[in-house]
Amino acid sequence: MAALGDDLRSLSSGEGQFYHSFMEAVASAEVRNRWFTPQHSLNAAMALGEMLNKQDLDIWISRYKEKDAGISSKNVGLVLPGNVPMVGFHDLMCVLMAGHVAQVKYASDDAVLLPFLINRLEEHNAGIGEQVSAANALLKGYEAVIATGSNNSARYFKQYFGKVPHIIRKNRNAVAVLNGDESREGLSKLAADCMAYFGMGCRSVSKLYVPEGYLFDPLLHALSEFDSMTQHDKYRNNYDYNKALLLLNKQVHFDNGVVMLTENPSIASPVSVIHFEYYRNVSDLEELVLNQAEQLQCIVSEADIFEGSVPFGRAQHPALWDYADGVDTMAFLHSLS
Repeated sequence: MAALGDDLRSLSSGEGQFYHSFMEAVASAEVRNRWFTPQHSLNAAMALGEMLNKQDLDIWISRYKEKDAGISSKNVGLVLPGNVPMVGFHDLMCVLMAGHVAQVKYASDDAVLLPFLINRLEEHNAGIGEQVSAANALLKGYEAVIATGSNNSARYFKQYFGKVPHIIRKNRNAVAVLNGDESREGLSKLAADCMAYFGMGCRSVSKLYVPEGYLFDPLLHALSEFDSMTQHDKYRNNYDYNKALLLLNKQVHFDNGVVMLTENPSIASPVSVIHFEYYRNVSDLEELVLNQAEQLQCIVSEADIFEGSVPFGRAQHPALWDYADGVDTMAFLHSLS
């Protein structure tokens, strides 16, 4: 894994055999899924590279007891999401590191880059190939399952996989808490948390909590730095459609030509729209956020104004131990032995 991390970090050089091989895979991935732009795929790969450093890998894996040699591996089915390039890699890595066998049902939208990474892992360790197989149709012979999907599909997952140990994940999003004193640099970093991957990631900020009387101009200016997104046909179609809905419904909103901000209590927002909600004090906000915990992947804020929050600009850069939905995947996998 550390060797793969070295490979992925080397992509920043823009040269070398691995870089050219990876970019060929990126081009194939974009043909299959137009949302996976080359830049987004590169960003996702380098975020993985940042995660897969030897020091953090050692710290992370030391928290778990090594599997006894006499304990058999389990067949773990993985139903992976496809909203962000290679987003299912962490689950796959956990299965491999726990010594189990992964039977992978790739999302049709992300069936190129993950197999590319597995092939690269096999070049570093030939035994990896024996631990991974692709499920072209339904999972078979699984003894445990980790499945990620929409809120609707999660209900079917629970019914279908309910008889074996499982982790079922639903839709989640990130929210940001602002106090009105954010720096220009901080707002620029927050804008990246909102707009990365077109706002489609589970760690993408889709909702803002702002103090009463908040002035949106500095934030709208920071978000306008992503104006190149409007040249992407799928994003532009979403922007035009959602703008038309806001206008037809006479719904008050802020629009900088790139993204629209509108007051809405919902955590999740459509592509090209960010919701916001006013608050009076942080203590009231803490209770509100606590009541919505099952919808949240993470909370971001500047200068730690909200306890347990992630700094601006780090929403899309989780550490190895930042488990999706707060469920310790490695502990779950070790409990299977």
